[in-house]
Amino acid sequence: MIARSKTKVGHRNQKASALALTLACCVVLIFVCFGFLTLAMIIGGEQELNTATKAGALNVAQQMLQLSTPATGQFTDVGDQNGNITLANVNMVYAKALMIALNAQDMQNKGLSTGSTNENVQSIISQANSICQQLQSQVTNASTMQGYFLPAAQSNSLRMFGIGASADIGNMPNTWSTAYAFSGTESNVTVNLNQLPLSANIANLNFVTKYGSLYFPGYKPLNAMGYNISFVPYLLQGQARLMAPSIFEQNTQPPSADIMQLPNSWSVSGLEKNGAEVNGALAAAYSTTNPQQTIPFKMNGFIRIKLNPNTCTFNFEGEPCGNFNYGYGPSPVELTSDEFEIPECCLGMMFATVGLESMPGDLYSALFPFEEGVAQTMPILMQRIYQIAPSANVATVTALLASTMCNDSNSQTYYLYTDKSGNLQCSANPSNIPNFYDLNASADGQSYVIAAQEFAPDVPNNAELIAEPEGDCVGGGWAETDISTSNLMWAPSSGYNGLLGELSISRTCLVEGEGFCEIIPIP
Repeated sequence: MIARSKTKVGHRNQKASALALTLACCVVLIFVCFGFLTLAMIIGGEQELNTATKAGALNVAQQMLQLSTPATGQFTDVGDQNGNITLANVNMVYAKALMIALNAQDMQNKGLSTGSTNENVQSIISQANSICQQLQSQVTNASTMQGYFLPAAQSNSLRMFGIGASADIGNMPNTWSTAYAFSGTESNVTVNLNQLPLSANIANLNFVTKYGSLYFPGYKPLNAMGYNISFVPYLLQGQARLMAPSIFEQNTQPPSADIMQLPNSWSVSGLEKNGAEVNGALAAAYSTTNPQQTIPFKMNGFIRIKLNPNTCTFNFEGEPCGNFNYGYGPSPVELTSDEFEIPECCLGMMFATVGLESMPGDLYSALFPFEEGVAQTMPILMQRIYQIAPSANVATVTALLASTMCNDSNSQTYYLYTDKSGNLQCSANPSNIPNFYDLNASADGQSYVIAAQEFAPDVPNNAELIAEPEGDCVGGGWAETDISTSNLMWAPSSGYNGLLGELSISRTCLVEGEGFCEIIPIP
């Protein structure tokens, strides 16, 4: 009996111990499950915060393209349809400043620069810098970026952190920071080699070739006239997107440039808060923008063509007897010398038909009679034309000049420019020309003779001498248009104020005469 009682007590103790152990294990299991659940919620919450932060960062990159500053001064012509400069078209500010500086550098290399050349380059760099500084203050403004970040970030749920949890701006160092990523890749402005000045060093411009087109490189300083100018890179066929932290962190320093350099990437930190209570969860995201827009480079400028008065000078036996101006058609001009005395005889006059070299009276014939000077002039003229009309060619320019008829005025001015559709036009009417051109601008390069023209006597103009008999004296003689000369002058200009160059011409026609006297006895 005693042994049996002891056995029952032992069984009860074993059951109690097993129950206690089971309860302890259950408690531990509950804590473990709770721990795993808490960990899962933390991990899930962090993933939600990461997603929210990335959404906010991506929206910042997308919305940065909407920020703008007015296109002012020399850059009113490169603004968007609202007259503004944004990250989408700011590379045209850099491109115009660079091309003006390259044109100036070309003039300097050829010894044709002036004090105005340097002043205009300095001014264009200063104006570009001012515009880019204003835009830079927009795209780095913390309040603006917060306004873009929060709506997108807070549209994502943070329910793993509990009811009422939402994303907010983080308190990490450099909550907003910028980067200059993808150095050496393409910008969004293409250029043709024939648009560059003839002396430009192509190798130093580091063009990026993509799908057969040349792009100005991004974040690679290009030097002209001692100034470094750098473009913002946007990967072709890219879009606003998230980027790797390592790429961002390696490119936080802007390239050295004389015009304010703008960032193309941003980082932001986000945190989780519940009402006014800020919890410890933090996340960071990095994004880069892309306007998905390629802009073919062209200067909005003009070339001035001046037909200065032609001069016809009469000389009889070396003595002047008349000096007259004449125009360029469309009809020849009849001129009469002053009356002169044929020695020991009678009076005489010379008559000349001039202006035939400009027939049939169009602008091309006025500039290049009998094709004189075409070979020397066209390459230089076309280089500037390519800057304003990239699709032009010698044939289209020749046809345009030949279809522009001159008038009878002794002095005439014409303008080569592009209309709103980008078509090359030639007009003498200033009202046809866009109002952001300064048609009275002076060329900032020195004028020089680009081609000298010379015509043989009586080709194509002609002259004759007529003497008036007096008593028994019968006078006579001959007259001819001696060698006619003209100089085609070219004054290069950088493009500041719109003027890319001035082509001018004036012609001199010399009429020479000699006479004789014959005495005829009067019966």
